Amino acid sequence: MTKRLAAPSYAFKDTGAEIALASQKGGQPPNVQTGQTRRFKADRAANRLVTNTAKQANAHALIESSLGANKPVALSCHAPGVLRHVTAPDRHRCRPY
Repeated sequence: MTKRLAAPSYAFKDTGAEIALASQKGGQPPNVQTGQTRRFKADRAANRLVTNTAKQANAHALIESSLGANKPVALSCHAPGVLRHVTAPDRHRCRPY
């Protein structure tokens, strides 16, 4: 678990947001330890999410479904690049900024 994932995950979780994770290959990401990553590792619900991330193709559908339901979508680090393959509900391509 990287701090790039742990920190934003808790920023959203602590406000009551529902979190879904996806990665290019799916499965377990690399492991780098910080205080927040140790917290994340001890969090059973978070671990269930991270050990079963959606594959990138499924991530596109997950993002499109969330946008269609007017749910917020947050992407960190390199993840916004996935938006180039996502179509918004108005049928326009999403663009990362």
